[in-house]
Amino acid sequence: MNPILTVNDAADVLRVHIRTLERWRQTGEGPRYVKMGRRVGYRRADLEAWLDANATTSTSAPRL
Repeated sequence: MNPILTVNDAADVLRVHIRTLERWRQTGEGPRYVKMGRRVGYRRADLEAWLDANATTSTSAPRL
């Protein structure tokens, strides 16, 4: 089973602030997350999949 990372751990993996993860959850922009009651967690595989899906090769690459 894929362990669930805390919000702090996920922020460390993505190198973003925990408030950024909160904003992404509110806007639907960020990686998939798991809601466990009031707690939120992230699967490492979901973080990696999100990073892969958002990877670009150039800053001038057209946005879809």
